[in-house]
Amino acid sequence: MNQNRTRDKRRLAQEVEARFGLMPNFFCTATAAPGLIDELWAFAKSAYLDSPLPSLFKERLFVFLSRFCAVRYCIVRHVGFLIGEGRPAGDTTAAPETIEQVTELLTRPACCAGALEQAIARLEALIGLASIPAPRSELESDLFDALTIIFLEPRLSERARNAVRRAFGEQTFETLAAYLAFIRTAHYWTETHPELAYEPDIAAVMQRHPDLAALLLDQTEARRVAEGEALRQALAELTQAKRVLNQNESLLAERNAQLALAGRAALVGSFAYGIDTEKMQISDGYNAIYGLPEGTTEIARSQWLARVYPDDRDQVDTARRRAFSQRRREYGLEYRIVLSSGEVRWIEARSFVWYHSDGQPERKVGVNIDITERRRAQERQRILHAELDHRVKNVLATVSTVAARTMDSSSSMNHFVVSLDGRIRSMARTHELLSAAQWRGISVLELVRRELAPYATRGNTDIDGPAVMLKAEAGQAMGMVLHELATNAAKYGALSVQNGRVSIRWEQRMNGHPRPNLVLDWREVGGPSVIAPTNSGFGTSTIRDLIPYEFGGTVDLAFAPSGVRCRLELPADWLINNDEPLSQTIAHASPLTGSA
Repeated sequence: MNQNRTRDKRRLAQEVEARFGLMPNFFCTATAAPGLIDELWAFAKSAYLDSPLPSLFKERLFVFLSRFCAVRYCIVRHVGFLIGEGRPAGDTTAAPETIEQVTELLTRPACCAGALEQAIARLEALIGLASIPAPRSELESDLFDALTIIFLEPRLSERARNAVRRAFGEQTFETLAAYLAFIRTAHYWTETHPELAYEPDIAAVMQRHPDLAALLLDQTEARRVAEGEALRQALAELTQAKRVLNQNESLLAERNAQLALAGRAALVGSFAYGIDTEKMQISDGYNAIYGLPEGTTEIARSQWLARVYPDDRDQVDTARRRAFSQRRREYGLEYRIVLSSGEVRWIEARSFVWYHSDGQPERKVGVNIDITERRRAQERQRILHAELDHRVKNVLATVSTVAARTMDSSSSMNHFVVSLDGRIRSMARTHELLSAAQWRGISVLELVRRELAPYATRGNTDIDGPAVMLKAEAGQAMGMVLHELATNAAKYGALSVQNGRVSIRWEQRMNGHPRPNLVLDWREVGGPSVIAPTNSGFGTSTIRDLIPYEFGGTVDLAFAPSGVRCRLELPADWLINNDEPLSQTIAHASPLTGSA
């Protein structure tokens, strides 16, 4: 049974890779449910890959609609296909698009109500078109708008559905509907599998094109567009109801209720007030943003101003006075508010002003949007950029020190190149482990295994110790020390002969400290007779001095005739306990400078 499953899994992987030119991680999920991915693959082939729609149209539509999905895997992967990382819609003959063309598609704004009305009207004027429109044409733009309506709000999309049916025919409409169903399925699948990782090819593209990466990874766009779509749908439906049903009051009330629900859900609220009275008429969404009782329809402007964060009140009043003095029709700003619970939220406000004939302000209406999550995302991004900058500086400082010390202790240029290469490779291995754990810490066991891997054979190493996690900066230093011990053993010690053996054991001991320190013992046996070096090179200095100098630990290195022995002790402050976060932020780390 297991052999059959393995064979089926291999067959599926080969088929997927043959179509796309690579194996998307999307089809590597659901391993606990054999056969399920096969069904998903069958759906992908019928509705997507083998659909008679043009390949480039399918891929562009997939990317355009994936802007509405908060989990970014779909938009990242399909942008990859669209620019030639893999094959657009699995088609080897489809010409990929340029980064500039894809950027234009990603930044195309969602339609306002007026533009949407025009797009649907243009489609309604067409009958029985023989083909799907060309990329970047006005007709493609109109079709995208109509399909967006159908995709986001199928129950409210009757007019859009009828327009597409009329323009392209019933058969093409059903083919498009099946394709939209697959895109929706793909979005749902990624939202329920948020652990999906980006493939190396598109990750490399994003690294080379940071502006493109910012567009692809900005989750706030999906939320903003989704909110805008909800309001646009309600407005479009309301406009249609007014025209078709001649201001039917019952339908108008229903649509107003939809707007109120959308405002509360999306934290978008509207207001209006006369400048003379300063009595504000507010929406349900406004109540939700400011924590006002549900059903409140009017408040004094002073009540609103009392909720503005004290440090921001001058800014808010200054912006209002400046707009009035310049007779500006529209202005906007961002400020903070304080809810009755004490919580601070960020608001983006857009206001429109009407003036009397003498230039005095008469009335003001506007919209408030709660942008707290966007602000938090921006702050997280700022912190991540700072952390990345600090990490890069630390690595460069460490490499510079290692290179200089290696040169000082090298007997020839060849010796320098070989030694430096080994040390940089060791740093890379440690960095790989830290990166895999998102710099939250590093396992002693994995660190030991990685450093011994180039030299380990059956029976020449004995590794034993409990599960211990080191903080990131201590892990880097420990990796350097283990590398020097392993390199020395491979060149001159127990790992240089067939019968030699290295034992690495560690444990946590109190040794009179409030918390247990890490104690690691390195012992070599069965190797050549050891002669203690007369001079202390960079490797020996690293072993003896790095842990004490950087982390306050101790190291006892002995060149005994029977084999090198090294015992090092690392203070508990550099270990990760079960009851604390896996690491301190990298901003607190300092570059490893070595010692003289």
